[in-house]
Amino acid sequence: MAQEGSSYYDSPYMVEFYNLKWGKPSMPDMDIYWKIFTDAVTQHREAAPDKPFTVLDVGTGAGRVPLGLLQRAIAASFDTRNIQMIGLDNAQHMLDLAAKLESKTNNNTPPVTWVLGNALALDELPTLLPLSDKHITIDLLIFAFNSVCHMERDGELAQFFLQVSKVLTPGTGRACIGLADWFLLNPEEDMKVRAESEELPPPEDVQSVDFPGIRYHTTMNRMDCQGKLCVCGEDVQVFKQLDDGKDKEIEIHRVRHSLRWFTKPEFSTAIEAAGLRIVEVSKVDESEETAGYDDNIYILQRVALPFRASSVRSSTKQQDIVTSGAKNRMDELSKSVALNAGILSAELRDKGLPSLDDESFPVSFPLLSPEGSRARFELISAALDIVRLASGPSEFLGNLSLQGFELNTIGTMIKLGVPQQIPLDGSVSLRSLAQYAQVEEQLFTRLVRYSIAVGFLSEKTPGQISHNSASSVCVRDQNTTDSILSNLNVANPASVKMVEALKLNPTGTDASKTPLSVAFAQSLDGAEKLGTMWDFLRDHPEEEVRFHNSMAATHSTSIYSCEHVARGFDWNQVKSIVDVGGSEGHVSMAIVNSYPHIKSTVQDIGEVVASSRQQLPAQYNQTIEFIEHDFFQPQSVQADAYILRFILHNWSDEEAKRIIGGLLPVLKPGVRVLIIEHVVPEKGTVPLYVERIVRNMDVTMFGLLAGRERTAQDYASILSSVDGRLKLKGSTCPDGSVVTILEFIVE
Repeated sequence: MAQEGSSYYDSPYMVEFYNLKWGKPSMPDMDIYWKIFTDAVTQHREAAPDKPFTVLDVGTGAGRVPLGLLQRAIAASFDTRNIQMIGLDNAQHMLDLAAKLESKTNNNTPPVTWVLGNALALDELPTLLPLSDKHITIDLLIFAFNSVCHMERDGELAQFFLQVSKVLTPGTGRACIGLADWFLLNPEEDMKVRAESEELPPPEDVQSVDFPGIRYHTTMNRMDCQGKLCVCGEDVQVFKQLDDGKDKEIEIHRVRHSLRWFTKPEFSTAIEAAGLRIVEVSKVDESEETAGYDDNIYILQRVALPFRASSVRSSTKQQDIVTSGAKNRMDELSKSVALNAGILSAELRDKGLPSLDDESFPVSFPLLSPEGSRARFELISAALDIVRLASGPSEFLGNLSLQGFELNTIGTMIKLGVPQQIPLDGSVSLRSLAQYAQVEEQLFTRLVRYSIAVGFLSEKTPGQISHNSASSVCVRDQNTTDSILSNLNVANPASVKMVEALKLNPTGTDASKTPLSVAFAQSLDGAEKLGTMWDFLRDHPEEEVRFHNSMAATHSTSIYSCEHVARGFDWNQVKSIVDVGGSEGHVSMAIVNSYPHIKSTVQDIGEVVASSRQQLPAQYNQTIEFIEHDFFQPQSVQADAYILRFILHNWSDEEAKRIIGGLLPVLKPGVRVLIIEHVVPEKGTVPLYVERIVRNMDVTMFGLLAGRERTAQDYASILSSVDGRLKLKGSTCPDGSVVTILEFIVE
């Protein structure tokens, strides 16, 4: 009696049949994948020559794509060193066949890592790989030949693209999705009419290659369509030729599988919502294997932004897919808000947190999952764009120009001590607060209600003022309160003196002629002269205290959390680190918590070192030490890695070179220098919210210190000008962070 089965993957015979039918390496889509692969590898080697280039073929089957790329590399004498090939499939028989086929090919190429896994759980890939680097991201992801149509359940398409976004290298990574026109519908089109217009193919015989005497007989017998699903039926009989020349049926497989059609807006919206965008659509030349499919390859980039149609180019008539649903920007933004607000709300509920506007909501936004972090950034970005567009140009600029009154009205409440007079779990009358502030009640009421309108304080009962989450921070956290006051008292006056400073200092590189210098010229030693921010803080000790407290407040927020440093780099590569200008050692503590084998030396000026030694928790006594050091002076402590976090952005390029020059005595081959800063992104490669933070800090550095935020290439130029052996190996901006880790290594 013949063995029975119900899928293409039930037996070694069936996977061979499937591969013979669908896995031909000569299929013309390989021409496109080959070009994308070689171009991407070449660009990658120019930008990060020491970092492996990683290819992931999802639904690899018998390895048609990775093995095909490697075979072409041999034929073209293309250098395959430092290339990692990964083939992922959910059928072990398929992977066994892939490994068997690989063993028959030329061995002068990197081995392919075959992984049993799920396309809807790509973020689990690091746990499945026998690789030492568990911080792997994918430089080129391929999901070929309509495999996306197997995402048959509602929501699976969106889930898949979210998974792609999680593993794809931001900015430079590319995902290639093969999808035929036949599977894409116009919104009003009836899929059933299209599918049932197709005739079933005639029965076919396929001769085995690997199994002598084996023949496959296939009959397509069903194509039922309901909703967007088409259920296909195919019977595959496996015959073995006996010694007498007769065929014996040894297996029969009654395969039933579903294929899903997608509307064009549904497809593009799922891509957009995942923080991806279509950068190109390439047409696959029609061949015998692809006849009738009119196949296309959609090339995607992770940008962590809602899709903008204006940034897309298309090489085919598929432009309508890219632009459909993108004609009305507000529609796009509303979809992004709905999707990402739902993701964020669900995660906050799972964490058991109170309402976002509740006075008991945490002072610092909690650390979220990568998906939750992306949703939060994209939600804020969409909201910012909605406000701008819905306001219209004139109102938007008018409101923007009056935000100084918003900030200073809230500042007035804080300086008058109003938040401290309101209990966290109660309310106080407007009259009582006005009397405390010694302000006429009617005027005071106007100021309070303006504060409420812009998001500070609450009036749940008329005339009774209570806290909301923002105002309660001024009672619960002194560092954050000092941060607000520091911005009001120092940064705000400096911001209105940019024109005067630019006339004195057109290059913005003189730290004694900044907007801050101009704003406080009268306050330096009582004379009309300019000075640096450090001069100002020295002469105003109360502002110096607030400034340092504001730094502590900033770095306690989730976007600046030291946990991102611990998670964003594989610290197993080093045993000892020096945290240059490391203040109280919070970065070192976060690293040691996760990597207890590391010994850290934290360096800073004398008074900081003295206080930090006293405050260091006892649990770090064996792993963290503090040493006084001026980073403009030669470094004397030898270590595997040197961390400079928020150091270089305070200084001009020439001063930054001096700081790096101080490391020269310890820069032996293999030593790493980790620059951790706001890295200025290319336009459209990060969410608008993140870009605004980075560019705000860039202008703030100019306004206060004549410093600047830089691109990755700017940092590479600075370090290589000091020591040509310092090469940029890679960069990482962990999800939820606005700060990038740049890894330089001494060659």
